[in-house]
Amino acid sequence: MREKERSPKTEQPPRIDRRVFIMRSSLGALGAGLALGKFGSNLAHAALRPENQAGDSTTTPPLPAVGPGGMRYRTLGRTNLRVAEVSYGAIAVSDPAVIAFAIDQGVNYIDTARSYIGGQGEITVGKALKGKRDKVYLVTKWNRRGGLSKEAIRKQTEESLKALQTDYVDILMCHGVSASEHFHSEDVLETMMTLRKEGKTRFLGVSCHSGNLVELMKEVIDKGHYDVILCKYNFAGHPGFGDLVALAQKKNVGFVAMKTLGGAKREGIEAIPGQTFRQAALKWVLSNPGVSNLIVTMKTFDDVRELCAVAGQQFTKEDQEVLRRYLAQQSHEMCRFCDTCAGVCPYGVEISNILRYRMYFKYYAMEKHAMGLYGELLPAKTVITCAGCSAPCEAVCPYGLAVRTKLREAHELLMLA
Repeated sequence: MREKERSPKTEQPPRIDRRVFIMRSSLGALGAGLALGKFGSNLAHAALRPENQAGDSTTTPPLPAVGPGGMRYRTLGRTNLRVAEVSYGAIAVSDPAVIAFAIDQGVNYIDTARSYIGGQGEITVGKALKGKRDKVYLVTKWNRRGGLSKEAIRKQTEESLKALQTDYVDILMCHGVSASEHFHSEDVLETMMTLRKEGKTRFLGVSCHSGNLVELMKEVIDKGHYDVILCKYNFAGHPGFGDLVALAQKKNVGFVAMKTLGGAKREGIEAIPGQTFRQAALKWVLSNPGVSNLIVTMKTFDDVRELCAVAGQQFTKEDQEVLRRYLAQQSHEMCRFCDTCAGVCPYGVEISNILRYRMYFKYYAMEKHAMGLYGELLPAKTVITCAGCSAPCEAVCPYGLAVRTKLREAHELLMLA
């Protein structure tokens, strides 16, 4: 394909601020049958309109090149890598043959991480890439929970390369950042730059799930040290995400979308003939020309066939209707991981992370991974501190979630022996 280029706190009554009030009011109006409004209205559901995703909706980008299986490709920011619109998130995959099959369907961007399934994710990818390494752009991520020292970052990176059976990755990322120090401390920056000079990675990136994602990723973009950002982005997200995509596009930083399925619950969702919910969700993401590509976990051959089929497809009124139905049914069930609740929890419980692990367990079929992640949390940050609490998290949730109930459910699921 190409030659290797190395070129506890005092509990206070929760205060419902204006933003929360507006978002709750909007959600109530939606339940009463309110039509979708404009993207900037603080009604997240308005994002279903593709023209409301980015700053400039008047320019239609040229049609990407067509590859095997009808795959389409876009340019990943200033890296100039031409990457498959639908790319592979190897977070919980145990069969290398599925990854190899995806590559044969035109997928040329594989994303994994040192922490996925205790390192097993990288091992599976490494097996899948035997004889195919030159056909893909390979991405891995070191985990900040493993330490931010130079030694810790280097150790994780070397372990990743060994597991992946390669001497370099195309993009090395700081994984799941939630504060500036996770990607802009002197040790982190120096180590990342050194690893690039040594040829262990060609480009640098940052991934983020946290509620302050928009703020942090704007900082990443503005400071210019990183070439790619990997962010949650889906039809149920906050309107500010569209502005972030537009900024990344303006600054020529690659924007890779993850968590694209808005909770991934499929049971009970009425489908439209010839169109699955998952396809509609991915088409919404790709309808934003500022998105370089998306990553999604494909665990079976049928997953590959279903999800890769959306490449090059337009987001239609029928797709919008599928997503509208999903939101109408699931809006009060799905956590958006906005972290509004984090500021009022008197015990500092990692609410968003725990509900994310619950999602992995219930809807991603990633039970072991979710349980492992929950087990890494300090006990004081888990649900055991919620007993007897007045649940201020529920009072401030913009989406009216029964947060405490969901946290208890998560604890029961994730503590299964």
